[in-house]
Amino acid sequence: MNSCESVKLLTPLADRKEISINISTDGQHITHGDRAALLELFANLIDNAIKYNFPQGENRFFYQIKKLVSL
Repeated sequence: MNSCESVKLLTPLADRKEISINISTDGQHITHGDRAALLELFANLIDNAIKYNFPQGENRFFYQIKKLVSL
């Protein structure tokens, strides 16, 4: 699962408001977890960023792994 899947789902909404979405990271990370929950997390974050942005705005997301935690 990667954050790009969420972006693909929300691209039509961003396009209607002419909002650009940029996602970057400090490397390639592998995340293990509930795929549906992670997709919902990214989708909710991006959806809110689009919804509460100005028309023709820009959303930039950057993420990095600070500490590896195993539960």
